[in-house]
Amino acid sequence: MKCRKISAIASAAVLALSLCACSTGTGNDTGSASVSSSVPSAASSSSESPEHGPYEITLPGDASVTEKYASVGDLTVEPGSSVAIVAKELSLEYWKAVEEGAQQAVDEINEENGFEKEDRVTLTFDGTKGSTDVDGQINAIDSVLAENPTALCIAAIDMDSCQTQLEAAKENGIPVITLDSGIESSLVTANCTTDNVAAGREAMKHLCESISDLGKIAIMTHTQSQKSAADRNQGFAEEIANHPKVEVVARLEENDEESVETMLQAALEVTPELDGVICTNEGTTEQVLKALAKFGRNDIRVVGFDLGKAQVSAIREGREYGTVAENPRGMGYAAVIAALRAASGESVDAQIDTGYRWIDKDTIDLQQNEAYLY
Repeated sequence: MKCRKISAIASAAVLALSLCACSTGTGNDTGSASVSSSVPSAASSSSESPEHGPYEITLPGDASVTEKYASVGDLTVEPGSSVAIVAKELSLEYWKAVEEGAQQAVDEINEENGFEKEDRVTLTFDGTKGSTDVDGQINAIDSVLAENPTALCIAAIDMDSCQTQLEAAKENGIPVITLDSGIESSLVTANCTTDNVAAGREAMKHLCESISDLGKIAIMTHTQSQKSAADRNQGFAEEIANHPKVEVVARLEENDEESVETMLQAALEVTPELDGVICTNEGTTEQVLKALAKFGRNDIRVVGFDLGKAQVSAIREGREYGTVAENPRGMGYAAVIAALRAASGESVDAQIDTGYRWIDKDTIDLQQNEAYLY
């Protein structure tokens, strides 16, 4: 079929914001460079949840980033195109928010371009039950590739996996975008992710602040085979070097043999005077919060990643000091746009930073942070 080109839509005003990585009160998008908040035209989207309609999609960076990945803009789309996303651990609310953002992008494309029936752009969203199920994810990718999608987006459980699948995608002319957890491969067109090293630094800075730069802490990591986990730990290490009186006494990693509760209990037996725990994703944060509540250790500061409902409650109740909230809806939205740009032969940036925000008790109910709660 002949491609149709979506006419450019007017984006809302771009608000220039200065980078405030150290502040607990701004709630701004944060990245490795200066930050801007962009608002795509989303009023016509049909994507709605029971509690909320279309979300404001914001990305850090200048207006060119916004125009490319935070609105449907000048996007050439072939009628009937399909985007397949293979995620991980679908039970987490984080991935539900990613799917919401991806679906919003697809809905806006169909609305703006007048695609109906068989001409509509479609989205499939698959994943795994667990964060360590590499084989399950590979099987899911194989199944998706058998359907010959227009473009494929992957959140890799193992950053060294998927080589065979990437080669198969290339042979069939299917561009691959990674989101959340990247794969370092020339066969990947773009990585659409948080700047996880910078986000790790931000999280560690706030944990050290919360214990007055003095004490003993533990690090609770989701599987290190995921690039997001490795990068966040790199950020932790870089930042803690600036806090010489804070000591890491335990490094715990999610695995199939031991529960987070068991590992944390063992760490507390060795170091009962533990002052803080820093976590690397929604799942590990929620499990740490549950374990500490069970142990009656409300004196231990917890800094997390992501912001599901359990964490929202914990922050409001003071059981979690704060969290680095990623931008899952923005990530899902931008990944779909990048995938379809690549499929149509348009240029795509190799790294697309989707931003993050530090959120704590003082900022969690600010209106500008609404899209970060899920």
